[in-house]
Amino acid sequence: MFFNRKSYSSFFIQSNKICALSLLLSVALLLQSCSPIKRVVSPGGSREKLTQKTIRVILDTISGEQSLQFKIDVILKTNAGAAFHIKQNSDVTIVNSNGQISISAEGRNYSGTAFSFAPSSDENHMDYKGKRYKGELKVMADANKIYIVNVIGIEDYLKGVLPLEMGNISGKENFEALKAFSIIARNYSVMKLDQRQSLFDVYPDTRDQVYGGFLAERDVPSRAVDETRGLLLTYSHAVAKVFYFSSCGGVTEDVGNVFSEKNIPYLVSVKDNEPANCSISPGFSWIEKYTGKKIVERLFESRLITNKDYACKELEIKSRFNSGRVNELDIKLTSNDGEEKDVKIYGNNIRSIIKQSGGKGILKSAMFDIQTRKTGDDIEIIIKGKGNGHGVGLCQWGAIAMSRKGADFTKILSFYFPGTKIERIDDRP
Repeated sequence: MFFNRKSYSSFFIQSNKICALSLLLSVALLLQSCSPIKRVVSPGGSREKLTQKTIRVILDTISGEQSLQFKIDVILKTNAGAAFHIKQNSDVTIVNSNGQISISAEGRNYSGTAFSFAPSSDENHMDYKGKRYKGELKVMADANKIYIVNVIGIEDYLKGVLPLEMGNISGKENFEALKAFSIIARNYSVMKLDQRQSLFDVYPDTRDQVYGGFLAERDVPSRAVDETRGLLLTYSHAVAKVFYFSSCGGVTEDVGNVFSEKNIPYLVSVKDNEPANCSISPGFSWIEKYTGKKIVERLFESRLITNKDYACKELEIKSRFNSGRVNELDIKLTSNDGEEKDVKIYGNNIRSIIKQSGGKGILKSAMFDIQTRKTGDDIEIIIKGKGNGHGVGLCQWGAIAMSRKGADFTKILSFYFPGTKIERIDDRP
């Protein structure tokens, strides 16, 4: 409760002895009400504290039989609530038999649809295939497969994500960028939880967020997670949908030009200053070289042509988005019979079809120019580009640059997600 002016004046007149104390209390409450971080009810109206919720990370999918040997004492838990102690280095065999899991360990056999392994001591962590994980390892059967899932608290999950998604950066100058990203990664986790998948919530790789478990954790990124604990990016008090990428090349992108989402007011193109914040990125500018024959192969691999009996004559950029990224790429082909054919590729699909010249990854960005020259019976194609990623949302290298220039995490996020706020999850019991 706050004191209004009338009640405060009356109170002052009635008791001079407690005036100073009342004044201090009023100021403290006023300052608290002006805090830039407010409370917001957790997604879905859940009364469970978000910071106490768990997220399920799929670690492995197995067909047939799996043999394990944990390096620590573990507790095997059944769905019915029974618990059994298994000593370290004991051989554990897991078999899926017609949707039922059979586990053998230390001469005992257990059967059910799902089990979990947990450390016998809170100081230890589960180990699986050379990595260590906080929380539990859940084992579930689905059809003829066994799913190994790490069930872990969201905040601990984020500590295993930040060093791999942001790189092992440390130092005071980068700390605000780490705090900004920890909020974005938390938003992404909440988005995945809201989808309510049956077996797991996220992959541990680039299909979602790269997650390395306990061994991936580093002191500075973990402190960034702790200092933003329970904070989310919101728009009109709803959890904001977020995307992020490595570097924007100077301008971020409207979400509708890359993904199916339309009319999201905070996922719009933003000029990344001049010179670009993310120009500090090691891969800010890049060059890829192809032969015409290689482009034909890429079109065939993508099933845009039915055979490779074509010569590539030209690649022409027909249109661009306002950001400068290529919207329409026209590839002119001539068949061995002299038939001319145009293949058109649009937007972010260009990256996955053309790929990097080595073929191991998609094209870094759709922000590029093209040069071609004749070389004998073929052509050489040179693509010169900027940035790395789809361009929607948070530019990670841009955030690092802003942090180094003195911006705090609130300014970083409001810059890349205009109109959003940072709010604290309502974690009252």
